[in-house]
Amino acid sequence: PGLISGAADGKGLGLDFLRHVKRTTGLLFVVDASNGPQGALDDLHAVCTEIARNRDADSIKRPALLFANKLDLVDDPIKAVADVQ
Repeated sequence: PGLISGAADGKGLGLDFLRHVKRTTGLLFVVDASNGPQGALDDLHAVCTEIARNRDADSIKRPALLFANKLDLVDDPIKAVADVQ
């Protein structure tokens, strides 16, 4: 499952999903690289915003890894990953 805009307000899996985030020791973000670097960054920003808006603001400060998904749909995967960094 994933987060959508408005999750902190109860949309989608919303608060049920965010409760799981509170119990983690780290976060793994998977972004869709096929939308281009800006699309991936926009998606990451949306997810981070929802986590930060949740009642446990410390969740966003946990160690995190970022993975790019759908790199097989990108012309130059190495450049796509470098652009997101």
